[in-house]
Amino acid sequence: MPKDSTADELAKLAELRSKGVLKDEEFEHQKAKLLGELDPVGTSDTTAVLEGPKIQTAKKRRGPLSKLLILVVIIVLLIVVVKSLSSSSPPATPAQKVAAFNQLVTAVKKDVSYCNTGAQDVQVDLGLIIKNAASASASDFVQLDSAAKQASTACSISGNSGILNLATLNTPSALSGIKSLDQVESDTQTWADQYMRPVFGDIEKLAESNGNSVSAASQLQIDAQKSDTMAQGIEQQFSSAAQQLGITGFKGIGLTLWTTSSASG
Repeated sequence: MPKDSTADELAKLAELRSKGVLKDEEFEHQKAKLLGELDPVGTSDTTAVLEGPKIQTAKKRRGPLSKLLILVVIIVLLIVVVKSLSSSSPPATPAQKVAAFNQLVTAVKKDVSYCNTGAQDVQVDLGLIIKNAASASASDFVQLDSAAKQASTACSISGNSGILNLATLNTPSALSGIKSLDQVESDTQTWADQYMRPVFGDIEKLAESNGNSVSAASQLQIDAQKSDTMAQGIEQQFSSAAQQLGITGFKGIGLTLWTTSSASG
């Protein structure tokens, strides 16, 4: 070790002794090492002695911060566990499932009520014209055209908030295990907006031609059949759920059908 470096180390040792960090025996021991009077194998001890106070100070500084971090982690874990426990609820009882199903049926019926009412008004007007075909007047067709236009609005997403609401009408959590109800709300909205409205469009064209448009009559039969197929599929979804829940006497949600009405004539 260079003389200057040795002198510096000796000065540091002397300073440590004067501060009481080193006892006289430790000072003499470390001094002997620096002067080469002891086996150099243990020379690293000198650095440890000199740096020891710094290391201890650093540890003291890190101590409170480490404890704070550990406390924060524990709190976060507790929050996660509590939320997990609170979000998990016991399985719904059969009675709760039946109540939830009835609630869903009531909500869907309410949202499609204006659409159904409009369709039934059209069926009445169309039925009268078909029944009295020979004596049907221009005013009868005007009335049919007006009813078809109103029904089309009542079944549209943009014209009826009930139809729009179907997309956000979520199946109650108590019915989450019933697969047939997974998309029943959106399917009902699709039936009203995309299957019923084309039927009304065909009826409007038929009315505007005073019942003389063969193409409108032919397209009416096609679109009416498509609408009925969609409606019957939705009714089957509800019926399957009712059967799974053990509900007897379920009569469906009453979606308007055309093939059993006078429109098929």
